[in-house]
Amino acid sequence: MSPKVELMHVTKKYENLVALNDLNLTINNGEYLILLGPTGSGKTTTLLIIAGLVQPEKGSEIYIDNLNVNNIPTENRNIGFVFAQYAKHCCYSDRNSGLNHSNFCLVVFR
Repeated sequence: MSPKVELMHVTKKYENLVALNDLNLTINNGEYLILLGPTGSGKTTTLLIIAGLVQPEKGSEIYIDNLNVNNIPTENRNIGFVFAQYAKHCCYSDRNSGLNHSNFCLVVFR
């Protein structure tokens, strides 16, 4: 079963751009989550932060199975991060809906 992922008060700024502002999100064991939104809404930043490839601002907390992973390196988080062209089977895409498909697929292993 996949682990629980929690983001608490996650904020990320790129110079003057606020990509995430106090995001609180819980993904329970066994749940699937699809992030939809326009360009620049923080979808990719959220996945990169969970994977540990981007560091959030101070005060942000990321938990995987109730373990705070803020200071755990990417290679020790048991996270799979796959570009969508290699993982079309696990990323949402509906060309007829007018919605852009995800650029990435994030899989958490435990």
